[in-house]
Amino acid sequence: MQEAAPAEKKEEAPKPAAPPKEALGTGVKGNGPGIAGLGNSGDGGGFGGARSGNGGSKWGDFAYRVQSKVASALRNNDRTKKASLKVQVRVWSDPSGHIYRSKLDTSTGDRNLDEAVQNVLNNIQLDGPPPAGMPMPIVMRLTARRP
Repeated sequence: MQEAAPAEKKEEAPKPAAPPKEALGTGVKGNGPGIAGLGNSGDGGGFGGARSGNGGSKWGDFAYRVQSKVASALRNNDRTKKASLKVQVRVWSDPSGHIYRSKLDTSTGDRNLDEAVQNVLNNIQLDGPPPAGMPMPIVMRLTARRP
C-alpha cells in the first residue's frame, strides 16, 4: 500500500502593508505631512468644515485644528468667502501656533485672489503649538465652489 503524498500548501499572496499611523492622507506629495483637503461642505458653496478622526495619528489633532482654522478664516474673509478655487498650499507654523508663512503651489488663476488667500493664511493664530517634531510645511488642498 502506498502512502499519500502530503497535501501541498498553497502560497497566499502577501497582504498589502497597512499605511503608517502617521499618514494624514491627501495623496499630496511634499516636504511636510499631508492633511486632509478642505472640501466643499455640500451646502451650495463656501469652504467645507474640517473633519475629525485622523485615526489617532501622531499629528491628527493638530491637523484637525489647522484645517478648522483655515476653513473658518477663509469663510469669514470678504474676499475669499465666495471664491471659487482649487489650490494646493503649504503653511508653516511657529512654536506658538502662529502661521507665519504660506505658499500657494498652484494658482487660483486670479492674482488678487491668490494674494488674498495667502494674506488670510498668514494671519491665522492656532489654538496651540504644533506637537514636538511636527514636520513643516503642512501641505493641504483648498477647494471651494462659488455659492
